[in-house]
Amino acid sequence: MEERDDEQTREFAFPGDTDLTQELQLAGNTGNLYLSPDETVELSDVVPDVMADDVPFKVGKHSILPEDATAGDAAFTPKTRTTPDAEDAQAAGESTVEPPRKHRGLVVLLVLLVTCALVAAAAWFVYQYRLHQEALVTHAVWVQVDAPGYDLVDSKIPFHIEGTSMNGGIVDTVAFVGPDGWGIELPRGTYVVAVASSPLLDDAQFYEVPDVQATVEIPDDTEDGASVEVGYPKFEFMFANPADITDEQIDLAYDYAIESGFDVDKADSYRAALVVKRDEALAVARAAAEKAERITAATEALEAKAKESGGAGVSYQLADLDGDEMPELLLAGNSESALGAMCFVYAYDAFSHQVVELCSAAGGANHEPGIWYSTARHEVVFATTGTNTETFTFYSISSAVATIEYSYVHSWTQASGQTPATESFSIGSDPISEQAFLDMINGLSRYTYLASPAS
Repeated sequence: MEERDDEQTREFAFPGDTDLTQELQLAGNTGNLYLSPDETVELSDVVPDVMADDVPFKVGKHSILPEDATAGDAAFTPKTRTTPDAEDAQAAGESTVEPPRKHRGLVVLLVLLVTCALVAAAAWFVYQYRLHQEALVTHAVWVQVDAPGYDLVDSKIPFHIEGTSMNGGIVDTVAFVGPDGWGIELPRGTYVVAVASSPLLDDAQFYEVPDVQATVEIPDDTEDGASVEVGYPKFEFMFANPADITDEQIDLAYDYAIESGFDVDKADSYRAALVVKRDEALAVARAAAEKAERITAATEALEAKAKESGGAGVSYQLADLDGDEMPELLLAGNSESALGAMCFVYAYDAFSHQVVELCSAAGGANHEPGIWYSTARHEVVFATTGTNTETFTFYSISSAVATIEYSYVHSWTQASGQTPATESFSIGSDPISEQAFLDMINGLSRYTYLASPAS
């Protein structure tokens, strides 16, 4: 086959028929190529230049092969072209084969089952959505609050709420209740409500947190918008001792007040006043504790002094000179003395923590002297006896010294032979009447009396 080079046209001569060499031309605009003895076709109009030398070209029932290929080459063996319409027809022919009827019934059953499952799933989702929406509906809850002095100028009371809603959700939150008992909003479910902290009060007071809990149940069938009242137990508040209020309690009440929407300036003012009152109470409490320690120390020291001679035959009394509840004096009687029954007055020095003896008196053999003490005048009276005498000696007492004020003396003589018995009464060396002496003795009833044990 001879090829004539031309930029636009290539002519092909078939072996054995060189006279019939023809040009290939496109037949019409149908896209189909027809070959007749008097027709030609230009390859550049059908196959790109890059492919003209490499691939066979089919025109109708003829194949145009490259010069170096033979009709027997497998790579260039003409094949029947399958058109898209033929392929579709073949595929359609294969798909139109009906399956057995039992397979058709199985397909129908599967479709029904899937449809039912989808309908059930949709219904379940609708039901769950409805439950979810119902669970979001809240109900107002009223609790009974009894708090002295609590009103609208104070911050709201924080309530801690724990429980489970109707859809199984865990609830752990804080709600704020005013003086009217309203302020809690909860969905249907079961909950436990308790006071979380005292509110901040405008008068620098503070409440103790009630140690009670209330159970709140909101049934699933509760109508939308219906409220729930919890009348029991009542949340009763009492004022706390300011000295017992801690910084943590004050800070917690402040934080809750801010969280509830309470005015910040008011919260700051209320907290500052509460801190001042608490600190003052703490100062008083500390002073009282220190005083109690001093009282304990003085008491133990004086009691130890009273009992130093042994427990038997000892009686004593502690006296407070200045009314501060701290004993400064010890009045004691000790039967263990070699002089017989003894009476002592001791003072306690709070600075040195020492016990010192201020004065004492011996009652004498077989006599029971007593001690009288005046809390109004801080006087001590000793009763003692001697040979044909009895004396009542008055001492003024301070925390450091005992001073003799005066002594009432009753003396007498026994009748002997022609000498009659005599009797005299005096204050010191000054004679007094017997009645004056008796008035003095009767006046001792106004004193506190401590009997001294006999030997």
